[in-house]
Amino acid sequence: MKKQLFVARPVKRYSAALLTSLILIVGIFDAKATDKVEKANNTTISYVGLQNSILTFNVNYLNETEDRVVLELSDERGDVLYRRVYKDKEVNKNIYLKNSGDKWRLTFTIRSAKETITQKFDIEPQVSVVLENVVTPM
Repeated sequence: MKKQLFVARPVKRYSAALLTSLILIVGIFDAKATDKVEKANNTTISYVGLQNSILTFNVNYLNETEDRVVLELSDERGDVLYRRVYKDKEVNKNIYLKNSGDKWRLTFTIRSAKETITQKFDIEPQVSVVLENVVTPM
């Protein structure tokens, strides 16, 4: 048995408008980072989210001895994207990155005199498609 598409016969003046609907396909680029959170020695490194094509990460590190701490962010090629030295008791920093739309890997490294903490995030762009019908009377 063949499947048939049901076609309604609307009033004559609206038939042209109903038959000529416009389909809009809107590609929305979104990035999904692995939701891994590193919790080691009072440290959390987490992906906060994406807003206006900006990736947001939060780094929180408790530096009880107030020693010199280096926070570094690098990509998969080893290029340093962010580097800063802190001497505060608590480091709570949001890091913002422009979403390039490509797949890439970020590595956060926190170095102190006593330890080195590393956390990696894979960024994978995802495309969402929104389908709409616009019907206008004639």
